[in-house]
Amino acid sequence: MRKLTLIGLFVSIIACNQSKSTENLKSEKDYSQEIINSMLNKMYVGDLESKYPLKDTLLFSKEIVELNKKCDSLTILDSERIATSKNPSDKPIQREGSNISSFYEGVTDFKIKEIKENGENIEVLVTLSNKFYKDQKPWNEKIIFITEGGLKIDNIFFDEKVNIESSLKNNLKRFSQEKSNN
Repeated sequence: MRKLTLIGLFVSIIACNQSKSTENLKSEKDYSQEIINSMLNKMYVGDLESKYPLKDTLLFSKEIVELNKKCDSLTILDSERIATSKNPSDKPIQREGSNISSFYEGVTDFKIKEIKENGENIEVLVTLSNKFYKDQKPWNEKIIFITEGGLKIDNIFFDEKVNIESSLKNNLKRFSQEKSNN
C-alpha cells in the first residue's frame, strides 16, 4: 500500500510539472503573439503615418534596413544628378506605393491567421485589407520573423494575385540592381 501511495505521489508531481510546462509554453506563445501583433500594428499603421517603416531598425532585420538604405541612396543620387541636368524638373527614380504590402495603396487593417515556428524563424500568415478600396478583396501575405537582437521582420512574401513582386527582399534587390545599372 505504501508503494502505491508513493507511486501515486510521484505521478501527481510529474503531472503537475507537465501542466506547469504546458501553461508556460502557452503563456510564451501568447506573449509572442502579442509582440508580433504589436510589431505588425506599428508596421502597417505606422506606414500610413510615416510612409517609411523600412527605416525602423527595431522592426526590420539588418538586411532589410541595408537594402532600403541602398534604394534610398539611389533616389538621392538621381535627384542630385537631375538637379544639375538640362531637365532639373524631371522626376528622380523612386519607389512608389506601399513597400510593405502587395497592394499599392497599402494596408488599413490586418488579422493574424496563423503563427508557425519553423526552426530558426517564425512564419506569420496575415490577412490584409484596405477599407478605402471596397473593390479590393482581402489578401494574404506571409511575414518571416527572425531573432536578431530581438524579434525582427526579415521578409514579407506578397500575394501573387495582388502584386507581381514575390517578396519585400526581391523588390528591394530588384530596385537597387535595376536602378544602379542605369
